[in-house]
Amino acid sequence: ALEAAKAEAERTIETLREENAEAASALEASAAAGSKLEATEKEKRDAEKTLRTLREEKHAAEQKVAALEAAKAEAERTIETLREENAEAASALEASAAAGSKLEATEKEKRDAEKTLRTLREEKHAAEQKVAALEAAKA
Repeated sequence: ALEAAKAEAERTIETLREENAEAASALEASAAAGSKLEATEKEKRDAEKTLRTLREEKHAAEQKVAALEAAKAEAERTIETLREENAEAASALEASAAAGSKLEATEKEKRDAEKTLRTLREEKHAAEQKVAALEAAKA
């Protein structure tokens, strides 16, 4: 979805560039001709306004793509961190359960490790939902 949104934004930018070039060309032709029949002052002002509008739309599209890419990268980093923490907690829980001795893992430590594992799973799930929402928003 992110790639599709990025491609759509790039197509929009390209379309805006083409329209920008057309508007600039029309404005230049209007200025070169100079005759009232070929380009009135109103037409020139309209062409200039269109050119400004197209530049603003292009800038807004570029900003949206950059913001979505940054949000996706941050969400992916969060998921990776949570995966690492999840693996560490699962490993600690497995070691604790396997050892079984009071010296290696008390019941409190086991409960704490289980709680940590549950918390990390919930955080991972929340981060995955955030990524899905960002991708849906970008689409």
